[in-house]
Amino acid sequence: MQLILILKLLTIFAAFGGFSLAHTIYLKKKQQKPMTCPLGADCNAVIKSSYSKFLGIDLAFIGMGYYLFIAIFYAILIVFSGVMSPLAVFLVFGLTIGSVLFSLYLTAIQAFVLKDWCSWCLGSAVISISIFIFSLFTLQIDLISFLANYKGLIIFMHALAAGVGVGAATIADLFFFKFLKDYRISREENSMLKTLSQVIWFVLGVLILTGIGLFLPNSEALLQN
Repeated sequence: MQLILILKLLTIFAAFGGFSLAHTIYLKKKQQKPMTCPLGADCNAVIKSSYSKFLGIDLAFIGMGYYLFIAIFYAILIVFSGVMSPLAVFLVFGLTIGSVLFSLYLTAIQAFVLKDWCSWCLGSAVISISIFIFSLFTLQIDLISFLANYKGLIIFMHALAAGVGVGAATIADLFFFKFLKDYRISREENSMLKTLSQVIWFVLGVLILTGIGLFLPNSEALLQN
């Protein structure tokens, strides 16, 4: 029990560290000051790239919100341990998984697209992974049973993501051919297509996560089929 409390406190500490890191990046960008990269790479090229925003929102701002939410959630979990519903705990655990996957995606962008590194961004990825690992022990979720109990909700989320994804892909195709009528794509048109693309990637991530959620409770039967 003492170990669980220590891990919860470590999670809060990690979340505040992540918030401080994201806040530093946000302020540097807002004040247009250069970022010093301990790895000797060009941090500015990464944090000012077109991949530094998601759906038009600065990733540093999203990171600040995520880490602050995690810190508040775990503080409440320590003070009022019996108040949190299993659904709330599960959703927060799902959020930590999503954060890790998104961090891995951004790391892959640095490695294969931008071909440059930002030590601050890598530090945020390490913190996200640490919070996920701490959550495995502190939230104490019986994952398989929980997924089976909330199968209806997972199916709804899966179907909703599929519908949004098909709609976004269709709209993106229509706009793409419409924009090509003058044989050029303007900066505004490119921005719109990029936003639709981000929506599609987001719902693909939701489809994968909910698909895994539907698969795990029946994995033995499905693998034998």
